[in-house]
Amino acid sequence: MLTLSAITKSSVAALIIFLLALAVNHSQNYQFMFPNLLEATKEYWHKLDRLEAAYQQGEIPLEEVDTRVAELMTEMAQKRRAAFSYCWQGWQY
Repeated sequence: MLTLSAITKSSVAALIIFLLALAVNHSQNYQFMFPNLLEATKEYWHKLDRLEAAYQQGEIPLEEVDTRVAELMTEMAQKRRAAFSYCWQGWQY
């Protein structure tokens, strides 16, 4: 089972790699996509924090935590893929 801290570390590592890739290209085309990915990541962390607090207070069982974490990871992965795809398409031109 993944812990919330492991998931967060994974997200931070993926975000850092993505931001470093963006730093290589100084094109103005990426200004509008960049804040959306940061906002999505902050929202993801906030949801994980709320989920962890609810679990620690005994409001939800571990099985529900596992299910909701998987949903959040899927949602964040889709946002990262969309941002990466946008960035990749911009580099190809």
